[in-house]
Amino acid sequence: MKAKINDLFLFVNDLLLTKKFYSELLELEEIWVNLHGDKMSYVVYTLGNEQKLHFYRRKQIVDKQTEWALQPGSQIEESKEVFSFTLEYDKEQFKRVAKNCIDKRISHTERIVDRGGYYALTIQDPDGLTIDIYTLDPDDEL
Repeated sequence: MKAKINDLFLFVNDLLLTKKFYSELLELEEIWVNLHGDKMSYVVYTLGNEQKLHFYRRKQIVDKQTEWALQPGSQIEESKEVFSFTLEYDKEQFKRVAKNCIDKRISHTERIVDRGGYYALTIQDPDGLTIDIYTLDPDDEL
């Protein structure tokens, strides 16, 4: 049996802002939410199959990450070797999410990039985490 990642745990400065970003902007599906926990406050998203993305409120605020993460294919010259991940969308959802990210000015470029076989947009979340959103569905309208 091959190993697989089922859960990613990330700690954030502002859980409400993170929830709004991932729920409304990136259209991820919430499965557990506890915004006012005595010991831990969190929001958890399903990413399909058994994979989950957990966000927990940090006990102490840290500086926002300002560097873009190095991601093969992104061609961001000033990128650094810091944590990042990708999210794959179907064509229609990708169009909506990418447009929202461009409109909110949280993307590295002001347009969707054709990376030869897939379309992508590199964005940053409220804590500065780099996320590459993409679709494998080719479309001349992108």
